[in-house]
Amino acid sequence: MPSTQTPSPSTSNFRAQVAVLLTSILPEAILEATLVPLYPFIVRYLLPGEHDVGYKVGLLSSAFYLPLFVTNVLWGWASDRVGRKPVLLAGLAVCALTSLLLALATTYTVVFSARLLAGLFGANSTVAKGALGELLQGPAARSWGYSMYGALFGISGMLGPLIGALLSDPATQHPDAFGENTFLKNHPYSLPCFLGFGMSVTAIGIAVIWMVEPGRVGQSDYAQVGVDDEGGDEKGDEEGDGSNENYGEVIDDEDGEMLPMRRTKAATRSRSPRARQAGSAESPRTSSSTSYSKPGPGSAGPSSSAGTRLPRHTLIAIGCYCLIASCNMFYVTSLPLYFSAPPATGLALPARDTSLAFSLLAGIKLLVQLLGCNLLVDRLGSRTTYRIGMAMMVPCNLLVPLIGLVPPTSGVGRLVAMYALMAAFGVAEALSYLSVILAITESVPDPRRLGLAHGLAATCAALARTVSPAAAGAIWEWGFALGSPWIVFAAASGLGAAGAVAGAWVATAPRGTLGTKDSGFLLEGVEDEDGGSDPNLT
Repeated sequence: MPSTQTPSPSTSNFRAQVAVLLTSILPEAILEATLVPLYPFIVRYLLPGEHDVGYKVGLLSSAFYLPLFVTNVLWGWASDRVGRKPVLLAGLAVCALTSLLLALATTYTVVFSARLLAGLFGANSTVAKGALGELLQGPAARSWGYSMYGALFGISGMLGPLIGALLSDPATQHPDAFGENTFLKNHPYSLPCFLGFGMSVTAIGIAVIWMVEPGRVGQSDYAQVGVDDEGGDEKGDEEGDGSNENYGEVIDDEDGEMLPMRRTKAATRSRSPRARQAGSAESPRTSSSTSYSKPGPGSAGPSSSAGTRLPRHTLIAIGCYCLIASCNMFYVTSLPLYFSAPPATGLALPARDTSLAFSLLAGIKLLVQLLGCNLLVDRLGSRTTYRIGMAMMVPCNLLVPLIGLVPPTSGVGRLVAMYALMAAFGVAEALSYLSVILAITESVPDPRRLGLAHGLAATCAALARTVSPAAAGAIWEWGFALGSPWIVFAAASGLGAAGAVAGAWVATAPRGTLGTKDSGFLLEGVEDEDGGSDPNLT
C-alpha cells in the first residue's frame, strides 16, 4: 500500500474545496430556514381567510420532505456513479429555478409545486456529506470537515429567519421606500426568494469554476490521518509507546478507496486469549493497530454474524431520533400558525416578529451546542441528556398558548415572553439532538455499521419530517374550529413526553469518556469471542 499521507485539514487546497462544497448547500439551507416562519403569511396572502390555513401550511412543509424520503438515496447513488459535482450542480440549478418560481408565484398551487420540485432535487446536503467523506480522509480531517458542515446549518438557521424578517413585505414595512411599488405589493414575499435565486446562481458559478471532484483533489493515495493519543504522536505510533487505541489501519472498501477504521473496545475485547497473548509478542508498531481484512463474498464482517442487522439498542436510539424529529416539526409548523393567527386564537404578530423569534431559537441552539452541550453530555451521559431535552419539550409546548394571556397593551411584555420561550426551545433542541446522535453512534459495536445506522436514522427522520407537518396542520385546524390552540401543542408535548420515557432504554457510554479512548464499548448482551460482555454499558 502506498505510504503517501493524505493532506491534513490545514492544507489550503483541501480547505478551499471544503469551502466550495459548503457553498453548494448554502442556498438550500438558508432558503428553507427563511421560508418556514413565513409559510402562514404566504398562505394567508394567497388564500385570504383562515379556512384550511393549517392544512395548507402543513402540506407546504411536507412537500419539501416527502420526495427527500426517496431522493436522498437516489441522488447519493447517482453521485457515486457520475460524480459529486454534476449532482450538486443539478441541485443548485433546480434551487435557483424554484426560488424564482416562489418569487413570482401568485397562486398556492405554484408555491406547492415549487417546494415539491425543490424536494425532488434537494439532496445536496446528503451528497455534500458524502463528498466531504471522500475528500477528507482520517478521523482528524473528517471531524473538522463535518464540524464545518454542522456549523453551516446552525448559522443558516439564524440567518434565514433574519433575512425573512428584513425582506418580507417591504411595501408594508417600509412604505416610504416601497409603498408605491406595485410588484412588491403583489408579491410581498418575493425579495427573500430572489435572494435565494441569486445565492444559487452564485454557487453554480463558484462550483463550475473551482469545484474539483473530491477523488481528484491532490491525486494522493488515501491514508490515515492520525490523532493524538497518550504517548503516540499525531502521525501514528512511529514514536511513543505505540498505544494508539483509537484508530487502526485503513482497509479497502468495495470501490477500492482507503478508509480509516476506528478501533473501539469491541475490537480490542473480541480477540481470544490466545490472540491477545500472541499480540503481546508483536513489535510495538505491529501491535498498536488492528488490521481488518476485506470480507469475502457472503461474509458478514468481522464482528457480526448477522450481516447488516443493527442491534436492539441502535434501533431504540433511532426511534428516539425520530421522536425528536417529529416533535420538532410539530412545533416548527404550529408556532408560526399561532404567532400569525388572529387574536381569538393567536398573537396576530407580523412576519418580522415571527421570523426573529425563529432566528433566536436557532441562535440559542447553536450557542448551547458550541459552548456547553458537550460538557453536559460528558457529565450526565447521552441518555440522561436526551431525556432532559425531551422533558423540556413538554412545558415549552404547553406554555406557548399562555403567551396570549399577556395583554397586548403591556408593551414589549408579550414579545419578551415569546422570545424567552423560544430560547428554551433552542436549549431543549440542542440537548436532545446532539445527545441522541451520540447515542446512535455509541450503540453500534462495529464501526463499519455506523454508515448503516446513521443512514437508517436519516431515512426514518425524513419520514417523520414528512408526516409530522401535515399532521400538525390538521390538528391545528381541529383546534381552530374548537377555538383552542392548546390541542396541537398538547400533541407536541406528548411527543416530548414519549421521548423522555423512551430515552430510558437508550444505551450510553460511561460518564466522563466523551471524546476519549475509552468511549467505545460493546452492547449489553452482545458477547465477545471470550464469551464475556461489556460491563461498562449503563
